[in-house]
Amino acid sequence: MMVSPHLPLHVNPRAQPSLTIPAQCVIYKGPDTQYNGQQICFNYNEDTLTIVDVTDKKAPKQISTTPYAGSSYTHQGWIVDPENMAYLLLDDELDEMDKTGVAANGHTTTYIFDVSTLAKPAYKGFYQSPVKSIDHNQYIIDGISYQSNYGSGLRIVDVSSVAQDPTGKGFKELGFFDCHPEDDAVGGEVEFFGSWSVYPYFKSGYILLNSIERGLYSLKRSA
Repeated sequence: MMVSPHLPLHVNPRAQPSLTIPAQCVIYKGPDTQYNGQQICFNYNEDTLTIVDVTDKKAPKQISTTPYAGSSYTHQGWIVDPENMAYLLLDDELDEMDKTGVAANGHTTTYIFDVSTLAKPAYKGFYQSPVKSIDHNQYIIDGISYQSNYGSGLRIVDVSSVAQDPTGKGFKELGFFDCHPEDDAVGGEVEFFGSWSVYPYFKSGYILLNSIERGLYSLKRSA
């Protein structure tokens, strides 16, 4: 993979608890047909997945708010298929550090939700990275999740099986770029170092990955 240094980024939610939580907003065209054509935001509100109809900017309407076992700092997520919008993957930034729920083993944990009924999202399962680390952001293109997982760097995961098996058992890591190899000997550490975000949307296929300690990497999948 190609590498070029640039500028680092870093935010620690323990140090900055007022950090704005990301949301993904879409023009909805999923299976819950009553909302087709509406502007729907999937919000990550520290301890819940909260779905809001924001079509009327003067009067947003909350559709649902969904807690889940092990929540510690619900931070970010992404719709798996923008043409179907039935499933969503969610990141909790502090569950590994706080040792909550299935993330108590420290392995980066991705939560899977069925959002085919916006008023009743349903937790279905989870995927765990083979190494220990904190998750931060992920973006999904054509069934491939590009995950920025602090110390373990970029993790590229095939999540295309979710419609057939939403438990996550069919998810498979396709490749990775470790920007913080200092913790490799111990199988990774649950700490705030390494990568903070990833940008996989260039038509060229290049992927940008930031590193807190080493700046910006420009990467491209070798296979």
